[in-house]
Amino acid sequence: ALPALVWERAEVQDSSGSGTTSVAWPPELAMLPMLKVPASSDAALHPSALRGIASGVRSALVKARGCWWRLKGCGNRDDGFLVEAKGDQGELNVRGCCFQHTADCELRMTDLVVAALSAAGMDCANQPVGSYRYVPASDWPLPKIERYCCVFKTLGNARLGDHLIAGLLRLLPRILPLPLDGFCELQKAVAAGRGVDPKEELWPTATVAECGMPVADAAAELKRAQVKLSECAPSLADQM
Repeated sequence: ALPALVWERAEVQDSSGSGTTSVAWPPELAMLPMLKVPASSDAALHPSALRGIASGVRSALVKARGCWWRLKGCGNRDDGFLVEAKGDQGELNVRGCCFQHTADCELRMTDLVVAALSAAGMDCANQPVGSYRYVPASDWPLPKIERYCCVFKTLGNARLGDHLIAGLLRLLPRILPLPLDGFCELQKAVAAGRGVDPKEELWPTATVAECGMPVADAAAELKRAQVKLSECAPSLADQM
């Protein structure tokens, strides 16, 4: 997420619905910041604990008052907040949480998405609610690094990478048979669109985008090279 340093934080709602956001906090979530813990741990037996579902590495879903809520940044799996040395000079990296500027950005951008989809008569899977700030314990090694968790009211747990893209990747071999050249022409088209040497190994598109490098319009490049890929109708769902 991009830093949202120029955005003001919205006032957080309480269970009565006061405040400036559109979704109220349920009392179960407004009492204390939530943190993922092992189901067999003593912490899971606390009266304030809620049974949840892990979603990705640092998120979880919990159900309260008949609704599902997404907690994004509530611990790295069930290991809490990990501090790892990742930089070239041994710089420390905190895993499992959001930070104030990333939390502000996610809440603000989600609010804009909600407004855009609502204007088109569609629902958004997530509705922004607010964020937690975790008070550091005495043994937390980075007291100047404040950890945050974004809270959203959510409609489900379908994820872009785990479900949509993974599903499309499973369907591709059924609708795009392997050509005789083993997709060499497609690789050349992608390389041409990116402006790189076609003899070198292509980076994954996600890595290219993360590095701010130009991506390719593969369809346009194939058309320019007058190359066509054959397609076939996908099999019925009950035959897959």
